[in-house]
Amino acid sequence: MSDVNVNTLYSLVYPESKIGNFAKFDGYLGKVSSFRRYLIDKSNGVKDKKVPYISSKKSFFNHRSNLNKYLEGFGISLASVSEAELYEIENEVLKFIDSITLNFTDETRASYQLMKVERHYSK
Repeated sequence: MSDVNVNTLYSLVYPESKIGNFAKFDGYLGKVSSFRRYLIDKSNGVKDKKVPYISSKKSFFNHRSNLNKYLEGFGISLASVSEAELYEIENEVLKFIDSITLNFTDETRASYQLMKVERHYSK
């Protein structure tokens, strides 16, 4: 990870904290669900050979760009990294988001855990 804006992340997880409500996570869980859907679609596309494996230069840059778009919503920005570094960083970021989900929301279902996605493009 390059940077985590904790204010953005906190506001996403607890959007109504100013009024004392720490139990509404819809926006956060919606972003997690959307990001998870992207990971599943990307992985299935690679598995079914509908999407080029990420090792192709264009596919790698597209994937990194898409990751950045999703992660911006969580207040996370990635540094410009090589392909080899991206896989490691992606795993760490997904673990981080899962940790936030499991520790700061009341959601424990696997359908909201990013590391549960079998990513066929990851090394």
